[in-house]
Amino acid sequence: MSAATVPTVWALSRPVRDGVRCLRCSLPLDDERVPAGIARGYWGAHDLSVTVYAHPACMSPRPGG
Repeated sequence: MSAATVPTVWALSRPVRDGVRCLRCSLPLDDERVPAGIARGYWGAHDLSVTVYAHPACMSPRPGG
């Protein structure tokens, strides 16, 4: 998963959708969480998209790619 890629709502676990686990590493989040993007999802006309969060270290660019 690249830094810009956020899966759809349907591909996320419940704790990640609820903002209590990191999008990248799935470890519990604390008060220093940062927005990682918006997971899009629709059920008919209903927009179920949510903002997902990650640890700051998980969002920093990795050397070499």
